[in-house]
Parts: sequence; structure tokens; C-alpha cells
Amino acid sequence: MKLSEKRIKIVSLAAGVTVITMSALMTVFLLLMSIHALKPRKTQITLYTDNVDYLYSGSVFDGSRPELIYGKLEQGHTLSCVAVAQRIEPGSQKNAPQYVILDEAENDVTDMYRVKEEWGDLTVNRIKLVVSTSDASKIYDGEPLSSNLAHLVSGDLMAYHQAEFKGVAELTEVGETDNIAAATITDRYGNDVSNYYEVVTEPGKLTVEPIKIHLAISETEKIYDGTPLSNEGWKLVGGSLLSGDKMEPVSYAQITSVGSVKNAVTFSVTDKNGKDVSHRYAFVFPEEYLRITPVRLVLETGSAEKKYDGKALECDEWSITGGKLPEGHRIEVKCSSRTSVGISQNVITGFAVYKKLPNGKEIDVTDCFVYSYAPGTLTVLP
Repeated sequence: MKLSEKRIKIVSLAAGVTVITMSALMTVFLLLMSIHALKPRKTQITLYTDNVDYLYSGSVFDGSRPELIYGKLEQGHTLSCVAVAQRIEPGSQKNAPQYVILDEAENDVTDMYRVKEEWGDLTVNRIKLVVSTSDASKIYDGEPLSSNLAHLVSGDLMAYHQAEFKGVAELTEVGETDNIAAATITDRYGNDVSNYYEVVTEPGKLTVEPIKIHLAISETEKIYDGTPLSNEGWKLVGGSLLSGDKMEPVSYAQITSVGSVKNAVTFSVTDKNGKDVSHRYAFVFPEEYLRITPVRLVLETGSAEKKYDGKALECDEWSITGGKLPEGHRIEVKCSSRTSVGISQNVITGFAVYKKLPNGKEIDVTDCFVYSYAPGTLTVLP
């Protein structure tokens, strides 16, 4: 039906509103549908290129031609590659070729297709050079430590290229760090071509060691008494502080229970501005120890006697006849018993020592004591 042959009826209302009749709207709708139906449907296809990698050489590198991996061309149509992607410099780009689809008459019919493009990457990699740097170490002196020595371990320079390698790391404070390499690579005209190379470092180590200060200290020993043992005496016998630095003892090794610990003193070092620079020094002490030995006690248990009555005879009386119990300590002693007629020694079956703490609680310090004893007797008469 031609639009010129269809009359569109318009009704004018009194209020000046114009209304298009339903039959006219239906005519427009059918016309639009017929136009859409006449449009040809595009064929869907997918074109693909893979990832391509090259090593930089100064040459032009080509990407891939497109491959049809999904869908099918109409009969008589061919996929033609106009140009492939190209790259010279190190870096990466899409491996995107230029293409056209032709019919048998060599007409461009690309617009007949809905093309999904899946392009890989075209990459030119930099030339890898492995450079080794040297180790260096010194005792802290406030000046930076560095070592420029470096050499090529593996990898090749391109023709007419020359390189200068050196370690560039610096370390001033006490510690350790990797000596990273840097490279300056030029062509025969003096142009910087370092961007064409990837320099990987096999780093040496830069190490700044602390200043050693040698001290003399004494070995000290005492019998356990419940109080800490320490020795605050020390003497500087080797090494020296940097100008303006000052050292002060802040703590001493100590021990309270039976045993031994290495005697040492902890120092704080400040510079002329009062800044803590203790980490720049290592304090060295001889193998001297603080030792606490156990208290030796001699006890005597009491004696008891009774006629046999079928009940156990016990006597938990005891006394200290040798040694001294430190202040703030108490002893618990448990003795044996006897029930049958006869005589036996009143032996100690349990021994414990407790120390009273400032908060009122007690701790078991039995390991700090050794004892011997003279037993009394338990006699059960018939």
C-alpha cells in the first residue's frame, strides 16, 4: 500500500486539539515494519590474532594476519589482509591488522558483516643484560658507603653500542642493602639507547658495621637470698666513641633464682644534639657470669613415743640446725608415721619453701634450696 494512496483522517476539536485516528497510526506502524524487514541482516563473524613477541634488533617486526575463528563468509566472499601491525621500538601494542572482505567482483562487502575483533598483543622486548655489582663494607663513620664496581655477566650489546655499568647504591647508617646497578648505553654517535635494554642486577651487598666498644666486667656469685644479683661495675678497655657522642649505662644483667646468666650492661649513646645513636655501636663483653647457688640447710626431725593403739604415730616437729632461711620465706615439712609396734626413723617425706611477694602472694622457690637432716625416732610400744 502506497502512503500517497492512504488518507489520514484528522479530526479537529472545538478546543483546537488535533487528533490522528487509530487507522492512521496503524498505517505508519506497518510502513516502518516493512522498511525494517527489507534491511538485510548482517552475518556475524569473529577475527583473531595471537600474541607475538620479538626481541629488539632495530628492525621492523610484523604482526599476524587475521584468522576467521567464528562464523562463515557468504559464498564467493574472501577475507583479505590489507596490512599487518608493525613495531620497531620496545613496548607493546594491539596486534591489529587492517582487513577487507571482498566479493567475487572484488567489491568491498565488509559492511555486510558484524565483525568481532579479538586481537592479541604485538610486543618488542628490550634486550636483557645481567650486571653484577661488588660487595663493600666498613665500620660506621658517618660517611656514605658505595662501590661503583660492576661488570656484565650475561647478555649482548648490539653492534656499535657501548655501555658503562656501575653500582649506584649508598649506605650511611649501620645495616645492609643491595648494591643496585645502573647502565648508560650509547650508540656510536653518542645517543642514549638505554631504553632498548633491560638491566637486571645481581647485587653485591653494602654493609655498614657498628663501632665495637670493648668493656671489662666482673663475675659475681652469691648464695640465694631472694633478692636480685647484679654487678654494676664496668670499664672501657677498647674502642672509642665518635666525637661528641656520650654513653651512659641504662640497665644491668641480673638474676634472682638459682642459676647463672651472662653478665652484661646495656648502654645508651647520644650525640652532641641529644639524639639517640645507640644503633651505631656494638658493646662487647667477656664471658663473665652472675651466679646464684642454692641455700644449704640442715634439719632435725623430732621424736615421739606411745603405746600401740592401732592409730598412726606422727611427729611433724622439726628444726633448722644448720644454714639460714632467708627473710620472707617459710618452709613446709612433712614427716613419716608409724602404726605397728617397733621403732623407725622419723624421715622427711615432703619439703617445700615459699617466698612471700610484695603483693602478699607466695611463689614456690624450693629449687633454690638443698637440705639434709638428722632424723628423730618414732616408737610404738606393745
